[in-house]
Amino acid sequence: MNLTHLLRLIAIAVAIALVIIFFSACAVGGDATLPGSGETRAYEVKNDSNTWSLKEVTPWPQPTPTVTESVPVPGPTVTESVPVPGPTVTVTPTPPAPPPGVLSQGSPTRSSGFSFGYDSFKAVDGSTQTGLWRGVAYTNQWLAVDLGAVYNIQRVWLDFRSDTTYAYQFKVEGSNDYATWTLFSDRTSNLALAGTTTLSYSTAKQARYIRVTITRLMTNLTTTPTQASFYPGIWEMQVVGYQLDGTPIAALDLPVVPVSNGLYNVKEFGAVGDGYRDDTQPIEDAMAKCAEDIEADAQALAALLTLPVFLLGT
Repeated sequence: MNLTHLLRLIAIAVAIALVIIFFSACAVGGDATLPGSGETRAYEVKNDSNTWSLKEVTPWPQPTPTVTESVPVPGPTVTESVPVPGPTVTVTPTPPAPPPGVLSQGSPTRSSGFSFGYDSFKAVDGSTQTGLWRGVAYTNQWLAVDLGAVYNIQRVWLDFRSDTTYAYQFKVEGSNDYATWTLFSDRTSNLALAGTTTLSYSTAKQARYIRVTITRLMTNLTTTPTQASFYPGIWEMQVVGYQLDGTPIAALDLPVVPVSNGLYNVKEFGAVGDGYRDDTQPIEDAMAKCAEDIEADAQALAALLTLPVFLLGT
């Protein structure tokens, strides 16, 4: 045996010894499931003095898995507008005002005074042919009419005496009890010729009594206005309106007052005089009738003038 072979044998022996030493000190460990246990546990296999044993060991603590919980992040609060049913509101449209009617015609009247033959009732009889009311002083003359009940008043129409010569300064008032008066219209500073004056009220006034007070008459209107020395008067006054419950006023059917002075009342020919209806035709018919009478009278006079003198008497 040479030296090389000897060294090779020594190396093999050393290797075998190292293997034995290694296995005598090694241990096998790990998770395993034993038959019938149904559980996975940690076991260690050891070789103590060439004796192999299997024993359970305490496993290394496993790190607790981090559980990330999804927490909803609150967003902006959204408030939904839900309509809340309220009470049902029924809107009743305001009915239009009924056709107005003349309330004053033929109604009782009072006045501050009147000149002989110019009674106050003539200002509300529906005709300017029957005469007019005329006061007894230059200032503060008044005329009042009793409508008989409280009405909605829409307008007051006035036809003044000598309305193309003087400026009438006046006021119109209303009352429910003839004690407390409410001002409806104030023309006490008027310097314009009165003419036929219409006072309209967009919102109806309520009154039973209507009073027109003529404070004074003015003259010299184009130069220096001065108070006139003239008795004021009203040919005709009409108060127009309707009943409080909205019932329209029926057309007036007043008896025709015969005129003793030979003049015709246009009501005999169908005139109404309510401020709304057109009375042109009745007026024309009345004028035509007057013309016929005049012609007939002229013919009668002419025939009379041709009679023999002895038939006329001495």
